[in-house]
Amino acid sequence: MKKFIYISIFLLVSAAAFSQSANAIIGLWINEAHDQVVEIYQKNGLYFGRIHWLKQPSVAGQPIRDIYNENPDLRNRSLLGVDILSNFIFDPSSNKWRSGNIYNVANGNTYNGRLSINEEGKLEIHGYWWFLSFLGKTRTWVRYK
Repeated sequence: MKKFIYISIFLLVSAAAFSQSANAIIGLWINEAHDQVVEIYQKNGLYFGRIHWLKQPSVAGQPIRDIYNENPDLRNRSLLGVDILSNFIFDPSSNKWRSGNIYNVANGNTYNGRLSINEEGKLEIHGYWWFLSFLGKTRTWVRYK
């Protein structure tokens, strides 16, 4: 019986050590091209990511605008501060953030998405259309220091 208790304690401690905290994603992340930093934050139990820094925030003295947004009222807003990740929910059973949306400022489209932190500590962002996850794309970001 003692052996069973020790094994049970070991398994619980191991599971806790290897599982991620829901807040592990919070912070600054830089994209693959190193031209954009996104700040991931939590609001009301959901996770969002807003553009925190752009390598080229302006052209000819004018801020880069959200010109491809499908909502004409939003096309004049600056890209700095725009949420490009929204409404992600942490799923502790898979250690992934699911059921969120990814806004692509390059074309104005919004995609379904999921986020995860891989074994190297990098953020994997997988965007896809509708339920066709296998047709999506994955981008890998690293923590910005």
